[in-house]
Amino acid sequence: MSVGEANPPARRRRPWSEADDAELARLIKARWRPGQIAKQLQRTIDAVRGRASHLGFILPSAIRPWREPVPRIPGKAAYPVELSDPGTTEEDAG
Repeated sequence: MSVGEANPPARRRRPWSEADDAELARLIKARWRPGQIAKQLQRTIDAVRGRASHLGFILPSAIRPWREPVPRIPGKAAYPVELSDPGTTEEDAG
């Protein structure tokens, strides 16, 4: 770095306001894509994804753009499945 070169200003994280949260929720419910939401709110896509996750919203992924969310219950599997031993039959269990 030369002597006359100024240091660029450090980026500061802008806190989310209640109005920002409400707008984020509205846009998610309107099924806007994360990139569109980020542009509208003047935030990064990562910031939008992070805040949506913090608030409990599920955003679309590139693989599954919009799908019905699976209810998440802490301590329980998303898809309850009973695994059986492949070497046993129902008759052996009973």
